[in-house]
Amino acid sequence: MNILDFYNRLEIVPPNLVRHHLEVGAVTKHLLNHWQGEEIDKDLTLRTALLHDMGNLVKYTFPLEAQKYHEVIENEDFWYKKHKELVKKYGDDADLATETMLKEYGFRKETELLKEIREGKYIDDVLKISHEAKLVFLADGVVAPRGIVGVKARIADVKKRYAGNEKMPLWVEALRQNKEVIQEFVDFDLDELEKIDFSQEIEKLKTYDFPLAKS
Repeated sequence: MNILDFYNRLEIVPPNLVRHHLEVGAVTKHLLNHWQGEEIDKDLTLRTALLHDMGNLVKYTFPLEAQKYHEVIENEDFWYKKHKELVKKYGDDADLATETMLKEYGFRKETELLKEIREGKYIDDVLKISHEAKLVFLADGVVAPRGIVGVKARIADVKKRYAGNEKMPLWVEALRQNKEVIQEFVDFDLDELEKIDFSQEIEKLKTYDFPLAKS
């Protein structure tokens, strides 16, 4: 099945989250296409990017606000029902919910990579995580609710949206360091990311072959 069939079959990924996954996947694919560093598991990296926020519905707040999610999400009653079901089963920590879900679906390697990212994104030394984890962290880091932006714009957005969150300064520093490390291994300027047209890559990803589970 393709990735959209996969999302639809699970019925836990609302439309704005589908778009987010595809955008993060497109940035990840671009980074992988321009990777000049040591050999890495590119398939695992891309799959993880397309799964990284599968549990995010648990942290949604209802009624949904278009301003917060940057678009009107239809069928709000349906997603509210799914939200309550997921919170009851997995709790309201989106990262942990995602990891538990993916482990249940059989995505064990992807789960381990996401755990590595979760444990590494609030530290002041991103050199401790693998290149695969760095790439997914960076790709996710440059995708804001309104779409793909640069590192500087994303940091400004995060500071505004999460003012007062004590973890955010650590995340910001980790993202900055991560960008510096990745820059050494790609053959284009990462500050140019927000100027790239990712629309064709996003369309290609919609037909990306994605079996329901992997061993």
